[in-house]
Amino acid sequence: MVSGYYVNNTNTIVQIVGTAKNVGERNVAGVDIHLNSVIPVSFVKKVQIWTYFSTYFLDEEQKFNDSTGLKTRKELIGDLAHYKFYFGITTYFTNNLMLNLRGRYFSERKTIETNPIDKIPAYFLTDANLMYKNLFVKGFDFGIKIQNIFDTQYFHTGKANADAGEATGKWENGVWNGSQGWDSSKIPQPRRFIMFNILLNLNILE
Repeated sequence: MVSGYYVNNTNTIVQIVGTAKNVGERNVAGVDIHLNSVIPVSFVKKVQIWTYFSTYFLDEEQKFNDSTGLKTRKELIGDLAHYKFYFGITTYFTNNLMLNLRGRYFSERKTIETNPIDKIPAYFLTDANLMYKNLFVKGFDFGIKIQNIFDTQYFHTGKANADAGEATGKWENGVWNGSQGWDSSKIPQPRRFIMFNILLNLNILE
């Protein structure tokens, strides 16, 4: 399945001369591609594979003069990943036992102009989810989910103005010089973590 999209935002809030106004405009256009298929495998019940790819070919936002508040030009929108790619495989070994493996890729992102970090690196993650239904008794399900299997270190783009930077703070002439601003420039994300899921369907008791 292939689908295109165009998003036009008007009256976006922007900072102008010490205040904020609803005057900005942003445009994004792109394409999403989704494929899904079932593969016949003799020794398991079912194998399903899927992939999702998203990219944009237009992204622009209106810029303003800091001192006058007048519209000046249009530039690229920061913090957007140009490519996003997901893929996965789900194997049903039996009616009750299922294993899902998923991969996630986000391309490098150029940050907004107030962020002193120019770019946030691309990252790729792998997740797994094992589920056994009707374990011991009907209606009792048990699962193990592992996200970020390979313990990848990755970051999301900063919040708000994202102006803190990443330089280490230090003392200079008895004065502490810390971050450049109040808002984090990049936000660390969870490393590998494991979750155990237990589900009890009480409807079977009715």
